[in-house]
Amino acid sequence: MGHAGNGGRQRGRRDGVVFHFAVEIATHQRMEHPWLLLLLPLGGVLIALLYQKTGMEKDMGTNTILEAVRGEQPLRLRTAPLIFISTVLTHLLGGSSGREGAALQIGGSLGSKMADWLSLDDRGIR
Repeated sequence: MGHAGNGGRQRGRRDGVVFHFAVEIATHQRMEHPWLLLLLPLGGVLIALLYQKTGMEKDMGTNTILEAVRGEQPLRLRTAPLIFISTVLTHLLGGSSGREGAALQIGGSLGSKMADWLSLDDRGIR
């Protein structure tokens, strides 16, 4: 796999670290400023609008990744920033959101686009 594979793994680790720290900072800010919880309904509306604006209102979350692995549906690059923003905003405003599913969706979206750029076949993608 050479340099392209190593660069992809390093980029993936970096993105994972950025996601982790963004969620940690958001959670810390919420703990420091409890009034942010009052904005949770507004955050939900904003997230719904983001999904609608990006054409992903029918996204099935982690199931979308599983379908992509089986070759049933392609992944879109826009999934990564949408999930990143939505998860961080949810944690900032006190909502309940797991990190693992979000990390899986972000990684799947970025990995899928990288596979396109590298022109990998189905076996190489999996």
